[in-house]
Amino acid sequence: FLANYVAYIFIPNKRKFKIDINCASDEANVFGCTVGEKLLHWVVVFGVLSIFGFLFIGTGSLGYNIYSDSKIMLLLGMASMTFFTIGPFISNWDTPFYDTNVDPDDFKKSFFIYLSLITGLIVILMQIQLL
Repeated sequence: FLANYVAYIFIPNKRKFKIDINCASDEANVFGCTVGEKLLHWVVVFGVLSIFGFLFIGTGSLGYNIYSDSKIMLLLGMASMTFFTIGPFISNWDTPFYDTNVDPDDFKKSFFIYLSLITGLIVILMQIQLL
């Protein structure tokens, strides 16, 4: 999850998550305005992490129940992991929060994209083994 988050959300949207409030215009409350701006920035980051994490981890772990005999839940978990790890790797998604465009000169993003793909494939293989 973290490799996927860093590759497709954090690195491309570093500047999009920056909330710019003109704190310099209010000389008396520059400190309070700056603190409020940073706090609002982290609330947005937390919101994105919470929603994306719930979708990625929640749906990707379907079928991992010690008492479950349902193969359908495992197949849904595999479909989710395929959607979140292989899907962005082979297609071009550019949404406000999810960007799969790859700059060949950006080693850090390429590293996390391949790390996300490899770890996703390992999870998918583990799910296949449970079938």
